[in-house]
Amino acid sequence: MPNVTPDWLCGGLAAMAHSAFVSETPVPALESLPIRLQQSASRGSALSRLLLVLPAVLALSVPLGAIAINAAGDPASLALLAERPLATAQIATGLLLWVGLFVLPAQRALSRLWNRRTVEIADGMVQVEDRTVFGSSRWSMPIDAYLGLAHHIRASLSGLTHEIVLVHADSARTVTLLSADKVTQSTFDGAKLLLGLPEVPPRMLYQSEQSRRSAHNSGVLVTAGA
Repeated sequence: MPNVTPDWLCGGLAAMAHSAFVSETPVPALESLPIRLQQSASRGSALSRLLLVLPAVLALSVPLGAIAINAAGDPASLALLAERPLATAQIATGLLLWVGLFVLPAQRALSRLWNRRTVEIADGMVQVEDRTVFGSSRWSMPIDAYLGLAHHIRASLSGLTHEIVLVHADSARTVTLLSADKVTQSTFDGAKLLLGLPEVPPRMLYQSEQSRRSAHNSGVLVTAGA
């Protein structure tokens, strides 16, 4: 049976970047080529991450903002900071750490709420266009550069989501082809036949690039029903 992964864990793993996108209705059939998929951001995953970091951002922003405003209007405070460079450096380091731990993750989670992705598979190539509030980017990859297809099951508060995932050694090039409440074995087998790719175990989504390549090169894949 495919792995069942909590939605919050998907959001916390770099290897699960594919879970940031879900299929838009109608769900693609994956029955013939070319394939063109329209996907939107996984709002549940983005919102869960935003709710985790937003309270910390707000809790620290208010007192830090008040301190900064008071210090800026107080020449004695500015002079004290100038006289104690070590203390000033420690404060600056703490602020940078706070930005890295809370502000940047909150900004990324917020921007993902409006992300869109278009996936096209034709003529032996996978072409992806990502659109965000900050712009767009495109990349392409030969279909035979992929390790295979995984049937992954993701758990969230709303229930289970079945995914057919096109797995690449580079997690940034791993692509979700289909996400739905249910994916039958015949649908999954049809996708494998259509793309000419083998089945790979869902656990490969969590492995490092080196581990994925090693497993692929050694033939450690999965057979139906394993």
